[in-house]
Amino acid sequence: MLLPRRPAEGPKFDSMGMKAVCFVPRRFQTSEEPLTPKQTNRQRLARAAAASAHMLCKSARFLLLALFAVHLGALLARADIMYNINQTITSAYPTGNPFQTDTITGIITTDGTIGVIQSTDVVSWNLSLTDTLNSAYDVTLTPANSSLVEDTGSALSATPTGLFFNYSGSGEFLIQANSPGAYSGYSYFCFSTGVYACAAGETISPNYIYTDGVVATGAAAPIGNQPLGPTSAVPEPSSVVLMATILAAATLSGRKRINATN
Repeated sequence: MLLPRRPAEGPKFDSMGMKAVCFVPRRFQTSEEPLTPKQTNRQRLARAAAASAHMLCKSARFLLLALFAVHLGALLARADIMYNINQTITSAYPTGNPFQTDTITGIITTDGTIGVIQSTDVVSWNLSLTDTLNSAYDVTLTPANSSLVEDTGSALSATPTGLFFNYSGSGEFLIQANSPGAYSGYSYFCFSTGVYACAAGETISPNYIYTDGVVATGAAAPIGNQPLGPTSAVPEPSSVVLMATILAAATLSGRKRINATN
């Protein structure tokens, strides 16, 4: 004897508020209840098929969630990172003034690449070059008024918490104001191993290299892999918003499960 057909059921929603990919009527959601002799082979087959469909549905949803988690992890791993830069040099070279002191402070933002940093990995920067003896020479470099002139070799690298330059390696990192322009000697800073345009070591030049520039080179040059600032990176605001959204969604999901249980 065939069972009477139930009225059509509307779309079902799970505890996360998502429309079910495949809904199986409650009477078919388990095959653990014993079958009676009165049940026909057709009923047995329909029940087994429904139970299999339900298991496939659950497996498919699990795989979709797993793929989403992997994709989300990849996005977070490559989220923009803002690194603090803070360097100070006191040097008589090349101005001849032993009291000449310049600093570079600010932020360099990368696309989240960990390891060797190339020019394409640098997203933005906001860096103040300060002449401590004459504030009239101070300048702030941004992508609007300056350019990443060189990022050669493999000396510049990043960890999740800091930017480093390997002065014992090979490479050069140079950002300079667009006016007067590259290699003019005006308004730039450079970290170099001495194989390209800059002297080996660190150079900071808020105005003109021979007026107020300082170069830590020779015996004063840094050695080995040195941090360019405090080793504590700052997440990009977009990444913070993304993580907050995920946390809010997880909290809402938990509340819906509790309400459904009650």
